[in-house]
Amino acid sequence: LRPWPKSEPWVARIDEILSRIDRSNRVVTWLGVRWFYRRHDLLPSSSHAFPECLDAEREVYLYAGKLDEVPSDTLLGACRVICSADVPNYQSFLHEPETYFYRYEYHPFHRDRTKP
Repeated sequence: LRPWPKSEPWVARIDEILSRIDRSNRVVTWLGVRWFYRRHDLLPSSSHAFPECLDAEREVYLYAGKLDEVPSDTLLGACRVICSADVPNYQSFLHEPETYFYRYEYHPFHRDRTKP
């Protein structure tokens, strides 16, 4: 997906396909997505919480928060994201183009309530 014009493409998982009526009474399609962040996109305060990245080009982190809604025309194409826990030998898939893997979920706004 390209969330805004001229931006670098982002990887997202489509969880919902939504129909909406726009201002001119036309049906438009929106996508409910969950973003995958690359290591360099993580907040500096959160990146230390994860072990060393195995492959900076292919490893992504799933944002498990609420869905974002984006227009369907921002969709650029398909890619494959593999959960390393679901596929024992996920490295064998990484030779394919547009294939990524994730090991961890990213919770940028999660705060430990036991600390001040």
